[in-house]
Amino acid sequence: MCFLQLVVYIYCTSSEPNLGHHDSEKYYLDPMINSKVPFPSLSEEASVDLTVVVPAYNEEKRCMDAHLWLLL
Repeated sequence: MCFLQLVVYIYCTSSEPNLGHHDSEKYYLDPMINSKVPFPSLSEEASVDLTVVVPAYNEEKRCMDAHLWLLL
């Protein structure tokens, strides 16, 4: 029984995973030009900068209270 488990373990762990992709996973539809465009590679330089602003809890109320005197 132990031999059989060893054979199954070796068989399951010895092969390389298939990392191939379907053609539909290599491209996306760009709505600006209405055409298929290949996804960029992770090794390419970034083409878009993204800034994410996460507001603090109750930030709107605190900012209004702190700057209300400017409006008066």
